[in-house]
Amino acid sequence: MAKQVAIDIQEIGPSKFIFAVLHVLANKIQGVADRGPGDISLKQWLLVIMILQFEEEPPTLTQVSEALGSSRQNVKQLALKLLDKGLIKMEKDSNDARILRLRVCPKCYEYFQGKLVYQEHFLELLYKDIPEEEIQVTARCLQRLLENIIKMEELVNGGYEI
Repeated sequence: MAKQVAIDIQEIGPSKFIFAVLHVLANKIQGVADRGPGDISLKQWLLVIMILQFEEEPPTLTQVSEALGSSRQNVKQLALKLLDKGLIKMEKDSNDARILRLRVCPKCYEYFQGKLVYQEHFLELLYKDIPEEEIQVTARCLQRLLENIIKMEELVNGGYEI
């Protein structure tokens, strides 16, 4: 039998419940995913996904860190681990040698091709018994939360105190 969620929605209300559960889910998803097959972490996998989102040219370390909402230093550490495994390349920008660009290597595509069944099964189990309509509503809500936190970041970066 599955464990019950320790956070009671009736006790704290839906907004606080969502806030708390987002943190719990992030930790639990990472824990389960990191124990799966393969030798890269969920955060490393997300880094690869983010690199692939930039289609015009390979992204800079700074661009990827901003997109992931993580520090440049943390992203560089993740990138160095993927570099050691031969899954990505870190190249100096052709116009400015101070800028590092991240590029996915062919070995990375091969690596993930072998993990597709596991990844699909992982997502299938994660969303099991959740109707598509609820997934769509949740996705829209999460999009708005992301937009709001980006606006909050801009305020805080501008000196405004929340």
